[in-house]
Amino acid sequence: MLKVVMNSRYLRYHAQPFNFRGGHDPALDMLVALLSMGLYPNVCMHKEKRKVLTTEAKAALIHKSSVNCTKDAVKFPSPFFVFGEKIRTRAVSCKQVSMFNATLLIWSTTPSPRGC
Repeated sequence: MLKVVMNSRYLRYHAQPFNFRGGHDPALDMLVALLSMGLYPNVCMHKEKRKVLTTEAKAALIHKSSVNCTKDAVKFPSPFFVFGEKIRTRAVSCKQVSMFNATLLIWSTTPSPRGC
């Protein structure tokens, strides 16, 4: 995915490198939007600590290898996450978890008007 974005026209308008180290970088909003659109059915909502609720209304955990995994109570700016893979062992775990804004979910799932 990163290779596709790096070779796209999108980067022609953003000559500065992305800020992957923290803080808000508006150029990453498009990258997160593409990620949420590509992983759409794999959406979950954070409840507490590692616990999330999937779109099937099933309880799951954020995988221990995720950077968003914490044993402490954390208040994320947005409770919505997309994940790349769901692993079923004794407990269901979501891997490759990325937080995104709920407006991206509405935008990415709305059908486009005719003629577009």
